[in-house]
Amino acid sequence: MSIEIRPLVGSEVGEYVRVVTQCMGFTFTPDRIARSSVPEHELQLGAFDGGALAGAAGSFTFGMSVPGGISPQIGGLTHVGVLPTHRRRGILTNLVRRIFDENRRRGQCLSALFASEGAIYGRFGYGMASLAGDIELPRAGAAFVDGPRLEPKVSYVAEADGAALFAPIWDRARAVTPGMCSRSEGWWRSRRVGDPDGLRAGRPHLQRVLLELDGRAAGYALFRVTTSFERFLMHGTLDVVEAIADSPLATRALWRWLLDLDLVDTTRASLLPPDHPLFFLLVDPRQMRMTLADALWVRLVDVEGALSQRTYEGGAPLVLDVSDSFCPWNAGRYVLADGVAKRTDRAADLSLDVSALGSAYLGAFPFTQMALAGRIAEHTAGALRRADILFSTRRAPWSPEIF
Repeated sequence: MSIEIRPLVGSEVGEYVRVVTQCMGFTFTPDRIARSSVPEHELQLGAFDGGALAGAAGSFTFGMSVPGGISPQIGGLTHVGVLPTHRRRGILTNLVRRIFDENRRRGQCLSALFASEGAIYGRFGYGMASLAGDIELPRAGAAFVDGPRLEPKVSYVAEADGAALFAPIWDRARAVTPGMCSRSEGWWRSRRVGDPDGLRAGRPHLQRVLLELDGRAAGYALFRVTTSFERFLMHGTLDVVEAIADSPLATRALWRWLLDLDLVDTTRASLLPPDHPLFFLLVDPRQMRMTLADALWVRLVDVEGALSQRTYEGGAPLVLDVSDSFCPWNAGRYVLADGVAKRTDRAADLSLDVSALGSAYLGAFPFTQMALAGRIAEHTAGALRRADILFSTRRAPWSPEIF
């Protein structure tokens, strides 16, 4: 029997979430449906076998900051899964193909995702586009280097007030950090400041604080504290879900406040970028024991459009010969000059697959590094170095949440 792939309607959305959570090994709860029902989740496709849902994939629509502060509308691939009973039948390939076709129809030049398994998405043209790390910092190693004496005001925030208070800070940070995405009020309420029982899974309640410096809201943090009493001693673990500030001083003040919480002897945080300020705030950054892994993956659905939506560090024109077997409309040579990419017949300076271009797009990985791995070929002397300069960024790309 053939597999039908089509958009989901009505009550099928709940079945979609159930199937994806089953594929991922998560526990299905009604709260997961609510978490998926954000305005950004505009595209939801199902793969039906005789009327039964066998697989699904969705795509968020939101703005993602790219080098230069431009925030084009992109597709955020999400909720992808095929039941084990239906694997090796081309269902995932057909779902992703339909997603890309829809991205292209909507003028979304980029698709991005967090990969449940990195080996899956490279074959669809995604490239590893950022790194992020988990840290575990003991209280004894949390001393800061000398710096300005700050007197922040920190106040706890109710769930109902979090979205309105935190969103402006997020937007200021997002303007200068590639990889951060726009958030609607619905996204804030259901995916960030909300704390439903069905998704908490027995963890402590989410706490929310606002930090003010000189009377101005400058940072916020979302966190959980787990405590235990063992042999007449209190032990606590602080799990920082998200800590965002809009200036170096606010970042210092926010993390100092978090690391000074009473009854906490270990602080953990996930998805921190490799250039996080803690590396130079801590006297002994080795104490963080950061473990790095791939984070954002980026796919150029429209090479010409995507390359023209970010800024560059100047330099002579560069000609890229891009191969793309999954989206053949992208294959060909492009000249990048004055911040605009156009098709060209000129000889190529560099040859690369679209996945390598995705890895370079946000500025996380230099062309020279990928050439050492055989991912890029240089045809013009000095072209690799020129490309490194063109695509370089001041900040490492960062997405503080998985979507």
